[in-house]
Amino acid sequence: MRDKVTQAVLDSGLISPGQTVVCAVSGGADSMALLWALWSLKRELSLTVIAAHFNHRLRGDASDADEALVKQFCMTHRIPLRISSGDVALAAERTGDSLELAARRLRYAFLESLDCDRIATAHHADDNLETVLLNLVRGTGLRGLCGIPPERGRIIRPLLTCTKEDLTAYCEQHRLPTALDATNEGDDARRNRLRHQVIPALKKENPRLAQTALTMTTLLRQDEEDLRVQARAALDACHSKNGYSVPMLRSYPKSVLSRAMRLILKQYGVKNATSTHVEALVGLILSNDPSASVNLPEDLIAFREYDSLLFHQRGELRALLARELAIGMLDLPEAHLRVFVSPADVQLHTPEVFTVSPKGKLFVRSREVGDKLTLSGGTKSLKKRMIDRKIPKPARDLIPVLCDEEGLLGVWSFGEDKKRICPQGSLTVRFTPMEEEDAP
Repeated sequence: MRDKVTQAVLDSGLISPGQTVVCAVSGGADSMALLWALWSLKRELSLTVIAAHFNHRLRGDASDADEALVKQFCMTHRIPLRISSGDVALAAERTGDSLELAARRLRYAFLESLDCDRIATAHHADDNLETVLLNLVRGTGLRGLCGIPPERGRIIRPLLTCTKEDLTAYCEQHRLPTALDATNEGDDARRNRLRHQVIPALKKENPRLAQTALTMTTLLRQDEEDLRVQARAALDACHSKNGYSVPMLRSYPKSVLSRAMRLILKQYGVKNATSTHVEALVGLILSNDPSASVNLPEDLIAFREYDSLLFHQRGELRALLARELAIGMLDLPEAHLRVFVSPADVQLHTPEVFTVSPKGKLFVRSREVGDKLTLSGGTKSLKKRMIDRKIPKPARDLIPVLCDEEGLLGVWSFGEDKKRICPQGSLTVRFTPMEEEDAP
């Protein structure tokens, strides 16, 4: 087993000479074998090795006994040791996580807090097989069949090429003290049922099943990484100041497109993107609806702007607040526009300047259901005119509509309503862009 660890470390470049490695030690056979293997190799590989134990406080005296075993072993062999603990049950209650997930989060938070170059965990070939089968039972794609990676960030798994039998024999050979976690013996958890019932049956068909699965996951990880590289290149090629080009995205295979969407979600801070979220984004790209949208976690909205795919936080999308207008100046920061109202010296009728004689109060607002605008080509609903103009759906509520108490007078960037144009208007309403430094 020691040779397998040495080969894994050297061939895969998991650890470089001179680095400090923290070894996560629970007290079980797997982690004790890992600690002793790395400790025995520290001179040969020029390593600094530190043990780290996290007490989950889930098994009462048994948890404390595990801690005492690790502490005594490290003291006997003068191995530096870092110890911490956490109330996993309380953390699970507060977050709604399972005990297993809460324990993992607290444990890894402790390990990541330590000053080191690498963090070694004792995952082995049989763990990898169990993970693949668990994902298969739950339902998965290629990524879930890739098993446990040998390296992720600072986390490394030097024992992945070793089987459970290898580790047990190594512990016996070196007379390493080990703790037994009784929670691994019952069949309440799905992983335990796979370990005790399913895998032994499968190993009757193929005694080298763990090694076979390891070969498979290694090959599949290479395929997954190739697809991920293509996805990154696709995003770079399709990105522009207006978002992502939908026609260009459509030119990629769905396998690349779905991974590109996962990368985008990660960029926007969506940590737990599901296949449902990814499929919704792919559907948005392939949709014939030029104004479709998808609600995503973290208050993120993805929407089509005709041939562009855009992403915004929900709080960034605002409607124009209704405001009464009087002679003077008014800012519309949502629309990045400024409105000037003054007595009409001349009669101007342009898409940005209106000369009107309002009936009652004059005000500006967002579009409303039923708004119709009559221009030189006839009368159409404002919604239809915005669609014809290919104005993105999220931007439509930010286009100022000029009204009085009798109805719509005109729409900025479209012009005055022909039915409401007054030959001798009394007020001029002028819309101008806000200066960049004035905008919020």
